[in-house]
Amino acid sequence: MTIILFLVDTSASMCQKALVNGVQKSYLDIAKEAVETFLNIRQRCQDCLCDRYMLLTFEDPPNNVKAGWKENHATFMRELRNLQSNGLTPMGKALKNALDLLNLNRVQSGIDTYGQGRCPYYLEPSIIVVLTDGGKYAFRNGVQQEIILPLNAQTPGTKLTKEPFRWDQRLFSLVLRMPGNRVDERLQGKAPHDESMIEKMCEVTGGRSYKIKSDYVLNESLESLVQQIRPGVMIHFDQVIAQNGVRAIDIQPTKRMIYVPKQNPSQKTFPVGYWPIPEAYWPNPTLTSLPPRDAHPRINVIWPSCDEPQMLRNFPIDRYEVETCPLTAHIISKKETNKIWPLLIATEVQVQGEMPFGYLKASSTHTHLVHLYVMPYNYQMLVPLINDLVHKFNFNPPTEWVCKFTSYVKTIPQYYCPFLRRALATTLNVPHQLIQYILPESLDSFLSPSVANYLKHMKNTAKQDQEHLCLRVLNHLKEPKQPFRQIGTVTINASVQRKRDTVSHPMLKDTFTKMHMETANYDNFSIMIPSTVRTATISNCRDPYEITRGELLDGLARMRHCFFRLSTGNITLFTKDSGHCLPISNMGNYQAYLKNKPTSLRQLEPTNICQHLFGNPYKKNKSIVMVDEADLNDVGSLKSVPTVRHHGGSQRKTDEKNTASRMKGQKRKAGPIHKDYVFKRLVPTNRFSTGDVKSELIATDCVFIKTSTE
Repeated sequence: MTIILFLVDTSASMCQKALVNGVQKSYLDIAKEAVETFLNIRQRCQDCLCDRYMLLTFEDPPNNVKAGWKENHATFMRELRNLQSNGLTPMGKALKNALDLLNLNRVQSGIDTYGQGRCPYYLEPSIIVVLTDGGKYAFRNGVQQEIILPLNAQTPGTKLTKEPFRWDQRLFSLVLRMPGNRVDERLQGKAPHDESMIEKMCEVTGGRSYKIKSDYVLNESLESLVQQIRPGVMIHFDQVIAQNGVRAIDIQPTKRMIYVPKQNPSQKTFPVGYWPIPEAYWPNPTLTSLPPRDAHPRINVIWPSCDEPQMLRNFPIDRYEVETCPLTAHIISKKETNKIWPLLIATEVQVQGEMPFGYLKASSTHTHLVHLYVMPYNYQMLVPLINDLVHKFNFNPPTEWVCKFTSYVKTIPQYYCPFLRRALATTLNVPHQLIQYILPESLDSFLSPSVANYLKHMKNTAKQDQEHLCLRVLNHLKEPKQPFRQIGTVTINASVQRKRDTVSHPMLKDTFTKMHMETANYDNFSIMIPSTVRTATISNCRDPYEITRGELLDGLARMRHCFFRLSTGNITLFTKDSGHCLPISNMGNYQAYLKNKPTSLRQLEPTNICQHLFGNPYKKNKSIVMVDEADLNDVGSLKSVPTVRHHGGSQRKTDEKNTASRMKGQKRKAGPIHKDYVFKRLVPTNRFSTGDVKSELIATDCVFIKTSTE
């Protein structure tokens, strides 16, 4: 799991504007967009499923944690959009709070293995990305020119490491230096290193800073930053030690990363290795406390090179790729793929008889790579013994071999015994009885009881502190957010020269002489600056006494608009104001608006149903029968009802049978008129003659039925 922590500067200086693609944006808005762009670029990588994102600000704990260990991605995005710039710039304190949040989880999991060596494969890679404007580091007590991390001993495990960071934690910074005018972005090129103090802090942890001058440089920096997210640990190559009278090469000490590979790219957990990097001291039962160690192990390189030892095929060896540096470039230039450069752990007090634990070797397949091989401590003595055990004695060693192996165990730190026991059992299939005889479990108790109890108590305390911190963060996020009101104060000092005292014209001096005499001086007098950002209020435009004095003219205009210009629809001035005063989280909630919307009336006559999208779209469905006047329950009654002839006179008696067959089995809905009601129309009898033909109209009971025509 790769942890990516964003530390966003929320000081007041982040309100300054910059011109980005022709649009004026504040530095805080640019930082928010940069975080979202980073997430989009990271989604293209294969390892993005193992990432965990955190969001922190420059506020005091627990308000600084916007998204920590328990918050999901939705909370991360919501808190990112709601960030506001209303504080100071305590850079050192903010970095210390971010590192403490990461280190609490490390202590309770025991990933650092204090006093038992350092396992490169047992890591928790963390990337801290700081987005700031590079201004002065303002505190409550003043302004500082340097980044000072408060090294308090309240966090568990602080006394066991000299630095506040660990060897798999790196710091990167995006320092915004974007101007307010238009610049040619393409001419900027790649982002250079920033000259502020945060650059030194990034170099100490193994990261770097980016000086952002335009939007194009910002995108290029984010692409470069995503490419540098690879699992690994930092190693400090201290110096080159010459032996056998050979002059050592002149290479400056450097910190480089060794990359921990994965056996399967889709695997979420890192593969388990076999051998640790030794400590700078030898722990023994006489020590009452463990000395603090460096965050990055210091390693010395032995010069000149020597032949590679002949190892068994199944013997476990941990191999890591080394980041490019002057030391690796010199090894590659030798073009000696069969030669190795042994490695020693650097100690504060040089110990006689220090043995190597690994070596550097140029890759035989890639001409530009150098690998670091980690092996058992004093492997030069162990390799011949293992070869004799397998090939010569066939896992049945004599007493002489056992004595040599026992003397070898005395020359290595005792925390290597569990690793060596596991390697012999899993890879070489050495019998269990032989392993228990040459490497008894009594060798594992190499720490004093006081140190073991301290480490156990440290884990329990860290677990409780982390649970308490996560609970405080969760309760803080559930609290309703207060409206943001920027309030500032200005302190007047009498000793400071004001603009009225800088008048140089003699006529102006004579004019304001009397005024100067009447002006009184107030030492250390604070003036409150009102906020220019007004909170969104919804006024009902009905009671003028509810309107403040500053909004009186605006309120009268609204009341006049509501009184004289009454809207014919449902949208009024009040509903318009209420729609523009919604919170950001509710602006896109369109489903709630649809639920409150009144349901529309059904159509009087349903429209024709389109059966398909091909052919004549105006073709009617023959199976639909429309009846207007009455409900007919009996299909047989249709035979006694006279039908209405069409203009063409082409209606046949078979239409009645077709209509009856279509109506059969269909239950009609009850209409507004009772089904037993009979329509009657009384017509007076009129006798008239047309030649010899006489006609008579009488009163009849009529029922009209509409049939579908083709």
